[in-house]
Amino acid sequence: MISINTRELDLFTEELLNIANKQMPKKTRKFMNQEGQKLKKQTKQRAKQNVKKKTGNYLKSIKKGKVYIYSGNGAFSVRVYGAAPHTHLIEQGHNIKNKKDGVVLGRAKAFYVLDKSAREFQSEFEKDIENFIDEVIDEL
Repeated sequence: MISINTRELDLFTEELLNIANKQMPKKTRKFMNQEGQKLKKQTKQRAKQNVKKKTGNYLKSIKKGKVYIYSGNGAFSVRVYGAAPHTHLIEQGHNIKNKKDGVVLGRAKAFYVLDKSAREFQSEFEKDIENFIDEVIDEL
């Protein structure tokens, strides 16, 4: 049985990303911005498929934030979020109550659009990162 340890390759990849962040911040920001746009588009598509009600501003409220440096590890980050005040109700579900006496009538379905989209996008993001690292190596 042969075992292969890829820990060194992972460390090397992290080191290349750190070099890209320090030496090419504009290119890295542009790359992260593009990835955020892809995730936003994918999230909106999933929301249209799963959430059948078209009332409210839920679809319009799905936004991409600015690229920022995450304080935990110093890497560039971007987030996609729902800005509508009722986003958490659609995402995680909620109790449906009677307006008169507050009796719980049932539970609204949770869709988890943002979480599912993020998990689904993970593999595509990893492929894009590998391509970005190849470009960085070519430029260096």
